[in-house]
Amino acid sequence: MFRINFKTPLHLSDPRGDYGYSEKLLHSDTLYAALISALARIGKLGSVSATGDLECTITSLFPFVKYDDKFRYFFPRPFGNILVDEQQQKLKLKELKRIAWLEQPCYEAMLKKQQIQLDDKKGNFIFGKYLSSFPIEEDFMFAQTVPRIAVPRSQSENNGDTRIFYMERIYFTENAGLFFLAQGHTPILEEALQVLQHEGIGTDRNVGQGFFEFEKEDHFSLNVPDEADHATNLSLFCPTDQSELMGIQQSKHARWEILKRGGWINTDGLTGVRKKSVHMFREGSVLQTPKAVLGKVNVDLTPRAEGLMVDHTIWRCGRSIFIPIKT
Repeated sequence: MFRINFKTPLHLSDPRGDYGYSEKLLHSDTLYAALISALARIGKLGSVSATGDLECTITSLFPFVKYDDKFRYFFPRPFGNILVDEQQQKLKLKELKRIAWLEQPCYEAMLKKQQIQLDDKKGNFIFGKYLSSFPIEEDFMFAQTVPRIAVPRSQSENNGDTRIFYMERIYFTENAGLFFLAQGHTPILEEALQVLQHEGIGTDRNVGQGFFEFEKEDHFSLNVPDEADHATNLSLFCPTDQSELMGIQQSKHARWEILKRGGWINTDGLTGVRKKSVHMFREGSVLQTPKAVLGKVNVDLTPRAEGLMVDHTIWRCGRSIFIPIKT
């Protein structure tokens, strides 16, 4: 497990590229592509260039905060109802629907289909989108909108006039940040993180956004069900082939949401060119599968337009870590 501590604000583009809004979740495929790009810049891609495979699978990045000298980790809510008693269900129906993040003990209870007691002596509290076992006195991950100025490169651009626009940036309080899990062989991933932390992640890195430090924890574990015929994904998931897709859909308990992934090429000289796009299962989908790792690691999004000179393959990772869940 890796903890990411951001030293500067962060902006994550949404599909529209709207600076006025930043995504709050850093998806696994975004980080995976950034790691491969970092390795390319230091000439250490090796076999990764041909396969798009870092020899490990990573989750998306989720929030954490240190409270009472203990790190508290939040996971994306699996699609489905949170099991509470009937009275609490009636009293807190709207609040329950808004929950997007479950602290680890609550997440583990949902995986096992165990009832969660709210506001009890042990303390399970709803704070906006968070369900936690401790009181969140302030939003440890918050957004601020700041004005920026776009200066034209020439008189022909925007009639030579400067333009004011607004950017939403994500901040973290002290002892808070994002974390992700990794499964497999991680040395090359760690080498890429060493480079990426100084280059930043997200947009507008050239003005100092998205810089971070990271630390690794070797002994993290999740308490999961011993037996379960369904699983929930912690990464964006793109099926390897049609047979894999059919195998996970044949269940009345399956629940999912689909995201379209694409974006702009980062290579110098091609920054105004869009990649091809692909659809993936969002984190928290519940699918019928016995496998712990599933999906295609090297989805090829290289654009093939006539006259477009892209001399390297552009990979998008759709391989996901799955966690057993009872339905």
